[in-house]
Amino acid sequence: MKPAFRQGFTLIELLMVIAIFGLLAAGAMPMFQSMSVSRSVEGGLYDLQGLLEYARSEAVAKQSYVWVGFENTTTEGRDELVMSAAMLPDGSAQGADMKGISRLIRIRNVEMIPWTQLTPEIRNRFPGEPVSVQGNSRGRSITVGSQTLSQSLTFTPQGSVMLAGTPNSNTPYDLWIDLSLRETRGGAPINGREVAILVNGANGVLQVFRVE
Repeated sequence: MKPAFRQGFTLIELLMVIAIFGLLAAGAMPMFQSMSVSRSVEGGLYDLQGLLEYARSEAVAKQSYVWVGFENTTTEGRDELVMSAAMLPDGSAQGADMKGISRLIRIRNVEMIPWTQLTPEIRNRFPGEPVSVQGNSRGRSITVGSQTLSQSLTFTPQGSVMLAGTPNSNTPYDLWIDLSLRETRGGAPINGREVAILVNGANGVLQVFRVE
């Protein structure tokens, strides 16, 4: 007599498999949620590079104006830089109905600083003085979700970059735009933990400067 072979799975076995997958997914959820949170100036540098390159590519591909906004905040006694990208639904430079096009990125223990506050070791490697996003009064405030980002730069449909928040076809780009980051602990800066990204206003190309 040939042995009988069972086909398929019983209901109990299927429920057990579903339960196991549920436990695995629950365990993985914090990891995916934390992917938008960096905790050091190096992690923040990579997040900032990625966000700027994404914003430029979206501006050129969709022939739209794209803003990247920033806000220095304090959470539970530690510095935190928040940033995101946004655009208007019609891709224009004028209007108020801004829409976020990237996740909200939080960089803990990091603050954005103006170029003049960087260590001379970085500043002396660049001829001239770029204009800084931090402290700029020409940008526009954007809101992504419930987060207001009061500092910003603007990518144009041609891929150029400027600090002007509501540009028109005659608004010139800025030659070099500075985004400098400094790591802190408990609100106090850490010596040597600074980086700067300089954006070429003509074409949006990035240059990175670190303490060596």
